[in-house]
Amino acid sequence: MAGPFRLPLAGACACLLAAVALGASLARGRKVRRIDISGLGQLRVTVQQEIGSNDTRTDLAELLRGSTVWPALMVLRLRRADGVIGALALLPDSVEPGQFRRLSVAIRDIAARKK
Repeated sequence: MAGPFRLPLAGACACLLAAVALGASLARGRKVRRIDISGLGQLRVTVQQEIGSNDTRTDLAELLRGSTVWPALMVLRLRRADGVIGALALLPDSVEPGQFRRLSVAIRDIAARKK
């Protein structure tokens, strides 16, 4: 067995720091994203800064190489019309029931069209 914990103050400080970081991230509010895919395969991403606010931004986005679709996770690399590249991670419980499968099929279709 391991010996007694020698640095209880350091452990307590680490836990406190983690709690403060978590609280700060929750205080910033949630961003809501909506992905619309046209019949031509264009992606339109709408970002709402906070639930209930009217502060929204809608951009056309291009799906980039390196996007990954797994049965339980999608990581989409997207380039907005202004050239900014970002990643969007999606889990099955972050979308409406049944929508994760539809979205993964649409993303795979877009990727196949680009080849």
